[in-house]
Amino acid sequence: MRRFAIICAAVVWAGSAVAAPRIAPVAESAWTDEQKAVVADFWKGPVGNDVRTFVTNPELVRGLSPFANYIINDTTLTPRQRSLLMLRTAWLCGSDYLWGKHAKGAGLSAPEIRRIAEGPDAKGWTPLEAALLRAADDLHRDSIITTPTWLALSKDFGTAQLIDTTFTVAEFTMLATTLNSIGVAPDVGAAPFPSDVPRPVMGRRGHDFLTTPRIPALPPEQWTPEVRAMLDPTNAGRSVIGVLRTFAQHPAMYVKRATISDHIRSHTSLTPRMRELLIMRILARTSGHGEWSLHGAGAGNFGIMPEEVQRTAVPGYAGWSPADANMMRAVDEIYDADKVSAETWAALKGQLEDRQIMDLLVTAGGYRMVAMAINTFGVQLEPGRVMIPPAP
Repeated sequence: MRRFAIICAAVVWAGSAVAAPRIAPVAESAWTDEQKAVVADFWKGPVGNDVRTFVTNPELVRGLSPFANYIINDTTLTPRQRSLLMLRTAWLCGSDYLWGKHAKGAGLSAPEIRRIAEGPDAKGWTPLEAALLRAADDLHRDSIITTPTWLALSKDFGTAQLIDTTFTVAEFTMLATTLNSIGVAPDVGAAPFPSDVPRPVMGRRGHDFLTTPRIPALPPEQWTPEVRAMLDPTNAGRSVIGVLRTFAQHPAMYVKRATISDHIRSHTSLTPRMRELLIMRILARTSGHGEWSLHGAGAGNFGIMPEEVQRTAVPGYAGWSPADANMMRAVDEIYDADKVSAETWAALKGQLEDRQIMDLLVTAGGYRMVAMAINTFGVQLEPGRVMIPPAP
């Protein structure tokens, strides 16, 4: 199923830091009233360089914070289980910022924290803990939790915990690649990144489409009043796509995740054409077939031609305008290398404002998150939709 190539190697990873932040954090003493209000209203927990950077785009803080707060503090997983997933994802993505922020106060011993970098095969993990670490590896490499890992998790976890496991890795992948690309520096006193642990660069292998759902879409006759208020608030009997009915199996998660989805769809600083091209490119890279087909079907409404839809699934940048090619390249680098390169960043700076670049990063990362979930849960294609065409 591989459509794009990446070179695999084993390296010693030095973290994600660039020489200086590409978007400078805003000192709290310089915050506007809007910035102060949005952090007070939406952010839960200590304010670090991540929040000080995101306040450059207050709408993004509104969109990111509810789901980030949920993943960090409120899922059905135990704090220890969350920490295993968050730190393993941070290490896989080379995010010195997220590692440094979450390694302290994780409820894990220093040897255990280091062993997270060593991976699921290191001695000392319980079978469930090893499966959690392996789930992070699967999603980072293949954008899906493999069947053996899913079965191992299912021995101990119910539906809500399986959903939260997947979204914890997916959310932290989005945060990591965004912070890596911006070059957000670790906070003062942050835990050091274990750069002496060899980090394999995982080749993206692709995966086979699951023809049987692991988590079924919730049929209307099984909707509780809470679910109906989410999916059909006017009780109009409208048709609801399978991905939403699948996510609705976990209402607490659904409500929080909807905020980032709403930001990308309705409050982004990008044009609709930019947004849809970014979404289709990352879905093509992650083999997110159902979502790619849905977005492709409506692409004409945003000035995207049918041949451009098909081109989002083709490696390389032939046929794209220079501006579109820069965006496609940024998505590829986020997926392949977990951050945008200096060359591509410089090209983006020539065409976009800082807040638009932030939204670009979050759009690509947000739909990588969606793809990880729909692939892992086995969300089926909508009637009449097609799979991503293989690359020529």
